[in-house]
Amino acid sequence: MDYYLALHKMIERSRKRISMSALYLGTGKLEEFLVEKLMRQTNIHEELRMNILLDYFRGTRINRDGKSSVTLLSNLRGEKFHRDIRIGFYHNPDTGVLKGR
Repeated sequence: MDYYLALHKMIERSRKRISMSALYLGTGKLEEFLVEKLMRQTNIHEELRMNILLDYFRGTRINRDGKSSVTLLSNLRGEKFHRDIRIGFYHNPDTGVLKGR
């Protein structure tokens, strides 16, 4: 909980840029509230740029409710598509079916 409170405080203070990198975002209430906070901040500060980078496999993993980090962040991307909001997923080329060949 302290982690999310710290993130919310940092997002509130952000005026020009937000950069986040993580293995995945999650799909719970805390994560939904975090994305809502990001959306509100982009509405308040027109010049705000955002970069979010997640691990491809964990970020696209769907839970029992059919949600993933992708579905949660799609709300953010869809809201202000013309804005400078970048959401990326890193895929390690050394993993997967062809690893070790």
